[in-house]
Amino acid sequence: MCELMGVAKGIKRFMEQRFAENNFPAALTGPRMGVLFHVNRNGGLRMGDLAERLGVAARTVTDLVDALERDGLLVRRPDPADGRATLLELPAAARADFERAHATSKSFLQQAFSPLSPDERREFIKLLMKLRAGPIGRVNSLQTSDPCRATDV
Repeated sequence: MCELMGVAKGIKRFMEQRFAENNFPAALTGPRMGVLFHVNRNGGLRMGDLAERLGVAARTVTDLVDALERDGLLVRRPDPADGRATLLELPAAARADFERAHATSKSFLQQAFSPLSPDERREFIKLLMKLRAGPIGRVNSLQTSDPCRATDV
């Protein structure tokens, strides 16, 4: 188990290093990147729907969205279908930065998993999915929050 934790920390540091090398602002890492991923993928997403997809409390999403909006990476627009609700969108300038960061993330994943053969990668993902189906997935709502589903490893 210690090996797994050590590898997870190493992957996180590797990702942070790649982002720093590409001069990405800190605002495009961690949970913020997950928010931007879902908003970019689903365009016009309500905050409640985003909280559900991320598997977090609505207050957590509000804090993240407030910060991203302050940094110019996200905008709130009135929902034309419901005047009381707002929709989240990426402004054009933020979309370009996000696309560049997302491409870097994909490249990072390819680099991180390059020591594994395609068969080993498939087996590794199969084992991770088995873990996800257990108590970890139920506690962390991993079934609904998975920005990696669109990323090939």
